[in-house]
Amino acid sequence: MTGWKQLFLLADALERAALEHHAAQWGDFQYAGLTVSQSRAYITLWKLLDMNPEGISLKTLSRKLHVTPGAASEMVDLLVNKGLVTREQSKSDRRAICINFPEELKDKHEFTEQVIQKEYNSILKPLCPEEKKQFETLLQKIYEEYNKKGQI
Repeated sequence: MTGWKQLFLLADALERAALEHHAAQWGDFQYAGLTVSQSRAYITLWKLLDMNPEGISLKTLSRKLHVTPGAASEMVDLLVNKGLVTREQSKSDRRAICINFPEELKDKHEFTEQVIQKEYNSILKPLCPEEKKQFETLLQKIYEEYNKKGQI
């Protein structure tokens, strides 16, 4: 099997672990009925907010999703109505809107990330510590290069 397929399947396994954890731990009522684009927006926000915990602008989200600001705004409105995100005025720019997660979801995400880390460690279990370090170094290098291009 090619490397990209293996990487894709491993990433899918981590995502499944997170979704299964969310459903088992808290029920999936908040996530029920999300469209593919809303799910994509939610997951993109999760990634972006990890690097910018104060919040993300609608402009940044629309750029990352490769959609118009209007389309991003509609997705965010639906996520707000489900209680999955908040939409507030930016503290640094009164004209800008800041998107974030409600505090109770931030705590759930933190716990879910611990579950994902456990699954990740399980995936890497066949590697000795030196191989694991080498793998993570290479992964970081690839990630940084790809991120420079604005793909992540």
